[in-house]
Amino acid sequence: MNNSFRNRCLKRFLELLILMLLQDEPKSGYDIIGDIHRTYEILLSPGTVYPLLNSLQAKGFVERLEMSKRRAYRLTPSGRERCKKLLEEYRKIFRTIALHLPQEEEHEKERYTCKRGIQG
Repeated sequence: MNNSFRNRCLKRFLELLILMLLQDEPKSGYDIIGDIHRTYEILLSPGTVYPLLNSLQAKGFVERLEMSKRRAYRLTPSGRERCKKLLEEYRKIFRTIALHLPQEEEHEKERYTCKRGIQG
């Protein structure tokens, strides 16, 4: 499987990822881009992240703060609730999908968990 499939999947969860990243502290758009890049190895463009932040702000899920030399975004109470609801929905979806996946044999688990990628 190539990285483009993985990248498309992660982008589908971008709203949730951003809300989760803002749970602990305010962050700038570039902080969010860097966190996602370090954690998920996907480099998003500002043209992807900032429109989503603006949309989340318009819906009242985040608020923009003017800090010393940058703009930062902070989760609002309704944003925390949105994050919680999205997590619940995604967990339901993943549980349903997991029910339909074939069980892995022990030798297949080793094959897919190798640090260098898929063996075989």
